[in-house]
Amino acid sequence: MLSWITQSPKHKPKPVVRHEGAVALVGELLSPQAPEEIDPPPPRPSWTGEQRHRELGAELESIAAAIELLRPEITKARREYSKLVWAQRGGDYKALAERIADAAQRLGGALMEHHEFIDRCRNDGVDWRYHKPVDVKPLGNIDEPHNPLRALIESCREQQGVGSLPAWRLPANIDLIS
Repeated sequence: MLSWITQSPKHKPKPVVRHEGAVALVGELLSPQAPEEIDPPPPRPSWTGEQRHRELGAELESIAAAIELLRPEITKARREYSKLVWAQRGGDYKALAERIADAAQRLGGALMEHHEFIDRCRNDGVDWRYHKPVDVKPLGNIDEPHNPLRALIESCREQQGVGSLPAWRLPANIDLIS
């Protein structure tokens, strides 16, 4: 609050007005009013550089107002620029998205092989302590519709038209094989 008060504009002090009745009684004995009483000087700044800070604040407000006035033009120019950039780089990004989808499918395939291998070991009665399988639970159940890999591939398909949805099916419940 104190800084707000010190930053608020200070009003120029009012001139000293002598009482008319007192002036009439004293008459010519009264000395003339000092110039500072008739036209008082503006108040001193509250801190060093106050005027410069006020000028910068006013300039900042002007710049912000100018940006708001130009915002429709800036938005239009940004859209046009984005279209041009995407026309140049869109093919590169589509290839990148295709590589992402392919990598996700390969990882999904490797996970399927992992699940099948572990399921065969489980069916053969192998004791868990001897083969210590990799924990793939953080990637979720691969054949569920909301699996992270499937969601990644679907995003590549929806946004860039690349990749195909795999038909992953676990050989057994994930809790049995992981």
